[in-house]
Amino acid sequence: NLVTKEEGIKNAVSGMPLKSAKVIVVVDCQTTFLRYFTIPKMSDKEATEAIKWQIKEKVSMPLEELVVDYKLQEIDDAGVTKYKVELAALPANIVESVVGLLAGAAIEPASLLQPPLALEKLSGRLGLKEDESVAIVDIGCNFTGISVIRNKALVFTRKINSGGAAITKALTQPVISIEEKVELSLADAEMLKVKYGIPKEVSAEPLAGKIAQPQFVSLLRPATE
Repeated sequence: NLVTKEEGIKNAVSGMPLKSAKVIVVVDCQTTFLRYFTIPKMSDKEATEAIKWQIKEKVSMPLEELVVDYKLQEIDDAGVTKYKVELAALPANIVESVVGLLAGAAIEPASLLQPPLALEKLSGRLGLKEDESVAIVDIGCNFTGISVIRNKALVFTRKINSGGAAITKALTQPVISIEEKVELSLADAEMLKVKYGIPKEVSAEPLAGKIAQPQFVSLLRPATE
């Protein structure tokens, strides 16, 4: 049976001690912004104004339509003391929508995070060695996020306009050989994608009796490279 979004959230968190828990919500959409840059060391008031100017230059939405947060870290740049700025911004209408949706499920979030920042906070559980770097690829439906973590800190993040839906669509393209023509349905393409992913080794055995592995890999390549 179909349920409302609020009911779905309630069902998902049923049994959790939400009243005593600190709820952190990860929010992702096409127009989230995460930027890193440096500014000269200055007073808090001056830094706030400088960051406003940076937002106007680096973010494609008007400042009044955004919910903005930032963190300052004092760094030494060739003997000059500067601030490294970690700037996060979300469209205000998205924030209002998410907070309103959670309120309907009786949930009050302590904070909202973008996926790369959530991964940064979880990186301590990866068991990384000192100076070791790791790239985390988060393939969503329409977008793919790439985050590089080094020394438990986020040092690089990018969002690519391609995801699982594009991979499934690519798998439905017809493959014509001398023997036959193979054309997967959307349902079969989705099933094979979920079940087999990107095969590490390719053999002549067909996948689920639907398509030869070399053909499957050849269809995957344009959507994943």
